[in-house]
Amino acid sequence: INACNGFYCDAFTPNKPYKPKLWTEAWSGWFAEFGSPNPHRAVEDLAFAVACFILKGDAFTNYYMYHGGTKFGCSAGGPFITTSYDYDAPIAEY
Repeated sequence: INACNGFYCDAFTPNKPYKPKLWTEAWSGWFAEFGSPNPHRAVEDLAFAVACFILKGDAFTNYYMYHGGTKFGCSAGGPFITTSYDYDAPIAEY
């Protein structure tokens, strides 16, 4: 099953007509290097994007990225890449 990952997925269509529409990562922000400012996405923009996706019908979205979450002491993709989804998450991880 293919799925959409990104900021906007309302134009996403599965690769087969009988497959469900899945938005597995509704990005609330983006990666930030240690010490650099976090990219900002307004929560209203995220809510509007999710509403547009669901209004297309037969759609499923995952909300795990909405609350942040950090793996302290771990690295992902490089020594200065955060392991948190809390970059501008609408619901704080603390």
